[in-house]
Amino acid sequence: MEELAAASQDYICGTLRLGCSLNYAHYRLPAILKDYTDRYPKVEVHITTEQSRQLYKMLCKEEISLAILRGEYNWDGKKILLASDPMCLICSREDAGRPLTDYPYISHNTDSGLNSQLFSWFEARGLTGIRRNFQIDSIDTCKEMVRYGLGWSILPSICLNNFDCFFVFKNMFKSSLSFNPICYRSFFFWHVCNFVFSIFDF
Repeated sequence: MEELAAASQDYICGTLRLGCSLNYAHYRLPAILKDYTDRYPKVEVHITTEQSRQLYKMLCKEEISLAILRGEYNWDGKKILLASDPMCLICSREDAGRPLTDYPYISHNTDSGLNSQLFSWFEARGLTGIRRNFQIDSIDTCKEMVRYGLGWSILPSICLNNFDCFFVFKNMFKSSLSFNPICYRSFFFWHVCNFVFSIFDF
């Protein structure tokens, strides 16, 4: 990457411009950055947290050097899968065992690929016409609404480590004939000309 330079044979310095999806930044990025900055203290890290769609546009315009995005994108550069987090159906403890058709589904914004998988899951179980009282743009807000018994939801396991309510399913399959779990996938994207992957080790 042009912005990073080996000022000597002993260390790497410069500026790293990273774009990171909101949920990955919240739940996983701090631990990664702690290790990275310990190893490369002379690198200045500029981080942009945003929706994946917006970060993808910034990466294409080279406004950022690399990006951690949720979901699949057409990309001519390099990418690797960082994490594949199973989707989980959650509800409050008071609603455990209650038929899903009896109370609202709380949906949240996500990428088209994951939406398609979730639709297949709903369709296979005859839930496509279920009541949806809430459409939320934040996973954390969605989780809190479930905690207060406002409905049930389907969220990635990345955000549920400290969730003290009730998990209904920890492995959701697309259909009764499928053994491929529905997952929330995060990818690391960078341009071919950048050497950043050799030093930004996940």
